[in-house]
Amino acid sequence: MRTYSRTTALVPAAALAALGFLAGGCGNGAGEVADAPGPAESASESPGSAAPSESPTESATDAPGKGEPSKSPDDGGSAAKTDLTIDIKVDDAEQGAGAAVKPATWTLTCSPVGGDHPDPKAACAKLDKVGTKGFAPVPENKPCTQIMGGPEVAKVTGRLDGDKIDTEFTKAGGCELNRYKEMGSVLAP
Repeated sequence: MRTYSRTTALVPAAALAALGFLAGGCGNGAGEVADAPGPAESASESPGSAAPSESPTESATDAPGKGEPSKSPDDGGSAAKTDLTIDIKVDDAEQGAGAAVKPATWTLTCSPVGGDHPDPKAACAKLDKVGTKGFAPVPENKPCTQIMGGPEVAKVTGRLDGDKIDTEFTKAGGCELNRYKEMGSVLAP
């Protein structure tokens, strides 16, 4: 005769709970996590409907103080210009024995390509590809691995296609490391 115990009932329940937790953490795909609905979203919106349009005066890339690009009122509709300063430093607290990271500061302009960046053509081509999205910070709610990719800290300031840039890149954690690597020839020529 088979006996029923509380432990026997908990095993399938725990397995289902774990499966639900794992499936819920899968995100929207390609390494993204679903965002919680914001206060601007309507409660009557269906899950398949498009997101509400943003106000023309404020969007995610216009929010200053988050390390994201922002439009300046002095842009005045003039031709887009890229003029950046890239400052690579070493975080002394993370500097390992024998690490061969050399601090450097470069300037980079695109249209025309120039500056003292080691490979301005490749850097400008990368900036054309990633645009201002490459400078957006890692979302606060994004799960990231706890790995250390190196002691480098890159501070990028200036303008990219008329947008103000003031962003820092590190290699502390999987998400930050991927973000650093995504910028490729801009930060590591």
